[in-house]
Order: sequence, then C-alpha cells, then structure tokens
Amino acid sequence: MGSCDRSRPQKALYGRAKRASDSSAVRELRISPAILPREQPFPGSPKLVLRERNSSVARLPERLGTVYKGGQGQWSWALHRISGVAVLLFLFVHIADTALVGFGPKFYNQVVHAYHNPVIRLLEIGLAAMVLFHALNGLRIILIDFFPKMADYHKQLFQIVVGLYIVLIVPAVFFMGRGFIRSL
Repeated sequence: MGSCDRSRPQKALYGRAKRASDSSAVRELRISPAILPREQPFPGSPKLVLRERNSSVARLPERLGTVYKGGQGQWSWALHRISGVAVLLFLFVHIADTALVGFGPKFYNQVVHAYHNPVIRLLEIGLAAMVLFHALNGLRIILIDFFPKMADYHKQLFQIVVGLYIVLIVPAVFFMGRGFIRSL
C-alpha cells in the first residue's frame, strides 16, 4: 500500500479524516482559530482574506491601505527575536571580556571598570528585562509546541506571560535601579 491509501484515517492539522468506506468520504478539517487570518497580510494589498472560522467565502478587507496594528502573536514573535539578539550580543561581549584575563589583570581590571559606567548599568537593567521576557515567552512557546491545542489560547497565554513579566520585573528593576542610582 502506498502513501495514497485512503482506507486508513488521515490527520489534517488536528482532526481526523473519515474513512474512504464512508459514503461521503470527505475529510473533516478543523483549523485552529489562532492561525486563521483576520487582517490583510500587507497594507494596501488587494488579496482576498477569509474572515470567519469555517467560512468558505472570501471577502476583500474593509480597510485597504491602513497600517497593520498587529496582535499578541506578532508582538510576542518580534519581542522574542529582539530579546534573543540582545542576549546573544551580551554573550559575545561577556566572552570577549572574560578572554581579556589572558592579557593580564591590569588590562582586565581596566575593561571591567567600564562596567561601573552609569550607561552600562542602565544597559544591564535592560538586559535583565530582556532575559526575563525571553525566558517567559520561551516557556509559552514550549507549551504550545508540546500541547498543540494550546495554540487556541495563545492570546491568553501571552497575557499570562505579560502579567508574570510585570510581577517579576518590578522588584528586579527596583533592586538593580537602586544600584544604578548609587552609581550616579
């Protein structure tokens, strides 16, 4: 039997196909509402967009030429990438300054003394904020990857991430900010 064997049930996204022996032999396909497009893909594009779940009628978007405002999914995607790049840049700097130990303690101490600069202290607070967001959003992504039905609740999960982020970042900024103010 090849891959075109219709006697076995087939899956499409999440859902089950009906058997070929059924009189209708039609696949049942349930699409997560999280992946249905709600806005036009590009501002000003004349593409047809599905508007409602399980809708078979495509319509032109009502607001042609408007700026795409994005939703939780777009913002979490963008912030996750930005915070990941920031953490990666920090790791490069950290590896470079640690490698300076080989040039002698005097040279290393001069470089490390630059970290007491108020601008660098402010960047450290920003780094902590980015690491925290990246970690919490990463856990949200892992949850969705391991439990695909959680994709239906991606907006609520992002709201939980934002709530936890605020609860955790406020004390972190308070304590780190206290050190920043002392360094002025």
